[in-house]
Amino acid sequence: MNGRLLVVDQHEREWSNWLESEYLRPESDGMPGANGIKLNRDLVWVSVTDRNALVRVRVEPDGRAGDLELAVEELRADDFAFSEAERMYITTHVAQSVLRLEADGTRATIAGPDEGVVGSTACAFGRAPQDGHALYVTTNGGLSLPYEGKLQDAKLVRLEVGENGAALPSG
Repeated sequence: MNGRLLVVDQHEREWSNWLESEYLRPESDGMPGANGIKLNRDLVWVSVTDRNALVRVRVEPDGRAGDLELAVEELRADDFAFSEAERMYITTHVAQSVLRLEADGTRATIAGPDEGVVGSTACAFGRAPQDGHALYVTTNGGLSLPYEGKLQDAKLVRLEVGENGAALPSG
């Protein structure tokens, strides 16, 4: 709500502002601004839910934030995960879906209510050998917007997406 991304030193147990921008704040009361956040290669990606956008910020060699760049517009993203092929898999929460976003901007819905992703809130690729092509999606069952007027059970949904997740950043 305050338009800041923080950096936390876990050894010193201290934090400081890494980036502050009005664009990371929500425009509406009760809505999230900066929401999902992931590091992929040397870019920090952030979903700014209330602005229907994804932004990215280069991590400079000294660790400081580069300039904030609008990367994707007209997309109400909650959380997301990257594949090795640089595709993004995006949970849409109140849109009750999971999308695949190609590098060229092409979007495809890969799961919806029929696949059990009502209230999709977060996602991550499996890391065990048998989970290489699995995207795990957590849902809240439509708590904030029930699907067809009915609240469902919250759940963890496993989706086979046919590709591996991107390597996680190391220490």
